[in-house]
Amino acid sequence: HWLRDTLLKQKARRGAAREQEAAPRGSECSRILWHLLPSSAETMQRNCVRAVFTAASTVLDYALMLISMTFNVGFFFAVVLGYGLGSLLFGHTGHPVAPSGPPSSTETRS
Repeated sequence: HWLRDTLLKQKARRGAAREQEAAPRGSECSRILWHLLPSSAETMQRNCVRAVFTAASTVLDYALMLISMTFNVGFFFAVVLGYGLGSLLFGHTGHPVAPSGPPSSTETRS
């Protein structure tokens, strides 16, 4: 038993040493993570607003999924109709608006 335990301990030490060599050092990790953060307060504010809307959309999606899973045919078609009408009325809001006004000289060339 002692031989097996000794061999297992040696194997564990070698594995830990390999993991230490493979893992980036603390300063490297913080440098990598630092580059993932938003570069300005404006970007951070935009990300916060986007996160709130994503959370609200997810809650709404899951709530509608639960309503559909009640197997009430009326509720199911109300959810499907609501999604369809929402897409019809508000589906354009995710697309950028084309600039209005006369076309520029670069747009008129063919």
